[in-house]
Amino acid sequence: MVHPPRIPPHETFRDGIPRRSRQERSRARVAPLAAVDDRIEWMHCEQEEEELPARVKEVGPSPLLEPNVFLDSWRALEELYIQENQIASIGVSNFSGRDWELLLRHCNIVPHIHQDHIWRYFNNPELMAILDEHRVLFQAYNVMNGITVRLKEMKNVNKRLEEIRVKIGGIDNVSTMILAWMLQHRIGVVLRSTDEHHVELNSPFAVGLIDQFQQQDIYNELRDLIHLAVNGHDDVEGGIANLKSPGVRVTFFNHRKNDVDVYWMNDKDELVHVNKVAAEGDTTLGSHPGHKFVVREVEGSDTLHTFEVSAGYGESEEFSVEL
Repeated sequence: MVHPPRIPPHETFRDGIPRRSRQERSRARVAPLAAVDDRIEWMHCEQEEEELPARVKEVGPSPLLEPNVFLDSWRALEELYIQENQIASIGVSNFSGRDWELLLRHCNIVPHIHQDHIWRYFNNPELMAILDEHRVLFQAYNVMNGITVRLKEMKNVNKRLEEIRVKIGGIDNVSTMILAWMLQHRIGVVLRSTDEHHVELNSPFAVGLIDQFQQQDIYNELRDLIHLAVNGHDDVEGGIANLKSPGVRVTFFNHRKNDVDVYWMNDKDELVHVNKVAAEGDTTLGSHPGHKFVVREVEGSDTLHTFEVSAGYGESEEFSVEL
């Protein structure tokens, strides 16, 4: 959920660094939300938690068991930020709108940076409204895979981007143009590459040579084309108007030995049947933040579970129907 390591506020520091080995500090990092977010494939939170040294585990409870314990880590970062001149900014990663609301109620310093998948910048209006209100920098990762690699399979979007690049002039590569648009739009970008040519093309020097996009129509069209690319949508003529709302992907896991029915509760508290989940099976539905669901035995009237969607747009959430 949060990149800070599990460190209590009273832990002693020297030169702004906790007194642990580099390996232990790295492995102490936790991200509970990533454990249920299959878009963050390199996160293995349960495994990393299990492998932590005993003295690290003694610091406090696992965030996998107590999700709100990240507030202690944030307080530790706030103290470091105030006390140590070497720290220029502090931030969070992969937070949902609900996580932000919780943190804002308890923090003394609002995070300066929110690091996340570029997909959420375009598809999670709830989250972006919070970041805009508090002037938090959105720092995107997976930009190359999320956009430029996809362009190879998107003939129409790629063609139009090339036309704009030629029209503007002085830009050697579409990826460099996209990065320039992002930086001019106040989106930070995390780049990784082992290819020296790519490093040179996308270096701060190369991107910085591109003048501010002066024509508003080109600036807006670039925004829409990047939005289409992020969503894998190659319909340039239809544009973003034809993009479907990302919604929230909700998965119900039935651990019972019998089938269950899932009902959506509308704003009049009426139950609308949406699906049946087989015994020890699962089903995935499209939903929205705040939607409520009721689970009952098939043809039964007793409620087994009531769930409320807490994830934001463009995110996913899992519910378990237990024995």
